Amino acid sequence: MRTWKTGITATTAFLTSSKSFLLQKPSFPIIHRMSSLSAENGSFQTLSAPAASRTNQPFRMTKKFCVIIMVNPDRQCKEFIESCYQVCAKDVHNHCLQDPETWHFTVCVDNLSFEEAESLQYLPGPLPDFHITGIIDWNHVVALKSDTDMSDVVNRLQGLKVNIDVNDLNQNLHMTIYKLRGRSGPAYKAKQIEFQRIKETADKVDLFGTAKGTKVILKEIGGCYSGSDGRFFRILYVE
Repeated sequence: MRTWKTGITATTAFLTSSKSFLLQKPSFPIIHRMSSLSAENGSFQTLSAPAASRTNQPFRMTKKFCVIIMVNPDRQCKEFIESCYQVCAKDVHNHCLQDPETWHFTVCVDNLSFEEAESLQYLPGPLPDFHITGIIDWNHVVALKSDTDMSDVVNRLQGLKVNIDVNDLNQNLHMTIYKLRGRSGPAYKAKQIEFQRIKETADKVDLFGTAKGTKVILKEIGGCYSGSDGRFFRILYVE
């Protein structure tokens, strides 16, 4: 009987102590995700919680992957992008906007097995400063085009099955800021009109700035850009 009472007392003390601990404010910082345009200096400010630490699960069949370079545009480039935002109708802007936290240049797309995806490497070296030259002449996106030579980037990628045509890559190098989502119905024409208005904005601009490469990522096509959705994701290189 005495042992039973002692056990109850110990259990009660533990639960009371645990409740007190849970009610305390955490001592670690809480990071909130935010993408905004600062009213003070006109520059984008982005804070992101890091991707969850996890182990990529093996898969049997090959999957389609893309190798991309995430970028951070300079002030001049961001100001041009903001001028594009300002001429776009609000409903089209909200529906077609490419999240600034996903801005990137695609290097290649390849079908890889799990082993190939795990072994792909990017040899250390400086990432490009993508020189922006205007808006690429495509109907389904509003994308900034670049004349940066990607030969060095391609040479640093080790383990790909696909042979990258560097000339083709250079000619089509782009960073999407708007993408046509939903290509049917009456709203489709309205989106095309807005995209054309945005492209005409570029005709009035001489300098578009640059976008600095920050990291090289391998991810599944359609997967999250942060690796937080549980699909295969690897950061190959961070500068």
